[in-house]
Amino acid sequence: MGVYDSTEDFEYVCIDPSCDIQQQVIGFEDCLLLDKITDWIDSAPTVIESVRKLNNPQVCSVDSQLACNDEGAGTDRWDLQQAFITAGVDVPVMNLIESDQQDIPSLQYPQILKTRLACGTVASHHMAVVSTMEELQTFRQDHAEDAVCAQDFVPHGGIIYKVFAIGSEEVRVDIRPSLGDDAIGKKFDSQNMKEVVVKETPSTDSANINMEKVKDIAGRVDKKLGLGLFGLDIIIGSNDRKYYVVDVNYYPTFKGVNGLSELMRDLLLKKMN
Repeated sequence: MGVYDSTEDFEYVCIDPSCDIQQQVIGFEDCLLLDKITDWIDSAPTVIESVRKLNNPQVCSVDSQLACNDEGAGTDRWDLQQAFITAGVDVPVMNLIESDQQDIPSLQYPQILKTRLACGTVASHHMAVVSTMEELQTFRQDHAEDAVCAQDFVPHGGIIYKVFAIGSEEVRVDIRPSLGDDAIGKKFDSQNMKEVVVKETPSTDSANINMEKVKDIAGRVDKKLGLGLFGLDIIIGSNDRKYYVVDVNYYPTFKGVNGLSELMRDLLLKKMN
């Protein structure tokens, strides 16, 4: 454990998640835990247990994650979909297909396929855009260990809005290329999408997006899921102009967010008070 960064108000200290976290925070007058424990779901589930059991009253977890809860809803794409709907957020229609399910529901193709488990494994990053039942069945066979979420592919002009939320008030947007029509019929890894996103650079004109609507969506998600630091992937339907949430990212890198140190400091001070 050692100091790797500091500001006028804080020292940022690395915690070794493989060791007793409770022991590592002894002696701190005020301590906030910044974590992304979804990274440990598959490789080291004991880390999640240790975070759950933290009982030092001086420790305040800024981003405790749904994965800390017993139900583990934060790692389940289907449960997240239902949470978004309950929060009043628009999402593309999704169907859950269990691994042993024989009767496949009637779907409107193309469909984006993902495993039910949202993070923590290699397979959780595997996706495909399919246009036939045969392609869907092939994806199921390749991922027979998990249920598959089939989601309507909403035309959106090849643009995705990466939303970064720091606390419930500070929201930033980064505009990036997204899946185009030529992605149909392809399999890909969500962490490496260079070959399936549109090649044209999307317009960075912020006038193309309603920031008040984005902030409202982020606020609803934050209130429903209880996340302090999170990202949202939003697309705008080409036909209906609805703002659809297609993914949530726990404790993202916040790449491209200017003034991050100050924003993080303000969030930490607010949490401590």
